[in-house]
Amino acid sequence: MKRLFNILFIIITTFLLLEIVIRICGVTPFEAKLFNIQSTPTFCMIPNSTYGFGLNPGKFQVKMNHKINYTCTHHSDSFRILSYSEPIRFQKKIDIHGCSFTYGMSVDDSLAFPFLLQKSFPNYRFRNYSVPGFGNIQALIRLKNQIKNNDLPDIIMVSYADFHDERNALNTNYRKSLYHGFLNANEKIKPLFDESQMPYYDLEKGIQYRNWNKMYKNWFGRDYLATVNSLQNAFEKMKSASDDEKAITHKILLEINDLCKKSNIDFFVLTITENANTEITKQFCEQQNIKVLDVGLELPSEKYSNLPYDIHPNRIAHRIFAERILEKMKN
Repeated sequence: MKRLFNILFIIITTFLLLEIVIRICGVTPFEAKLFNIQSTPTFCMIPNSTYGFGLNPGKFQVKMNHKINYTCTHHSDSFRILSYSEPIRFQKKIDIHGCSFTYGMSVDDSLAFPFLLQKSFPNYRFRNYSVPGFGNIQALIRLKNQIKNNDLPDIIMVSYADFHDERNALNTNYRKSLYHGFLNANEKIKPLFDESQMPYYDLEKGIQYRNWNKMYKNWFGRDYLATVNSLQNAFEKMKSASDDEKAITHKILLEINDLCKKSNIDFFVLTITENANTEITKQFCEQQNIKVLDVGLELPSEKYSNLPYDIHPNRIAHRIFAERILEKMKN
């Protein structure tokens, strides 16, 4: 009994000393970075078992982080409106896919660049299938469903931002962001997602899904012990390093390109961020003869984002996106 007590004493003492040393080095227990989003009426975003997220039809007043206010209107077909009147006749149908940057999170309907494109080309019909939280995997899933339902556009534009790589793979870092960011942004929204799922791409198995209620977990004690937090962070970094996220993104783009060729759809990758990671994907597309519309900006930034309250492109950025796309489309 005395020997057991001595062993326990050594273990506890060692752990306490380790906790003290780690805290002296600047490591703290886990603390989630809170992101707050409220809408009137509630639930501007809802779960979708096919795409992970969906847009609740209707008009919403949204407030982000208690500072950023904007109005968004969602069509009954689950895409953000691009015009206050539907075109009766149109020459071409153009679908735009992307995340919150392309959706236009933080700006009013009429200020988002897909809306500006529709305004400039009234004889075309644009559809903005972008949804906050999306990567490129959702564009692939939607295209496959469109082929099944014979609802094909003439042109597809898939926005690419550097952070889409982790979303396409649904890596640990993104799952942590979803769990601690989105699901805790509004205390009423978490129960809605309990029975839903989120898609991701596996290089061997293709499109896969993970249930929201199994998205992510903190290790026991992480909230109040720096040692546990440090160990989980180290474990997650090692796990993420083994994921070939860039290869996953490129495989998705190749698959979309192949489906578009077979269906006579003109396909463009729209690069909207400007950095080394985006350049790698841009060069890959060019090597594979995938058309690229490079309209990227350095984001986030003081000039093109609503910092310090929000990282999304502001109205200036959306205007520049639209102008650059218009210039390339007219050429």
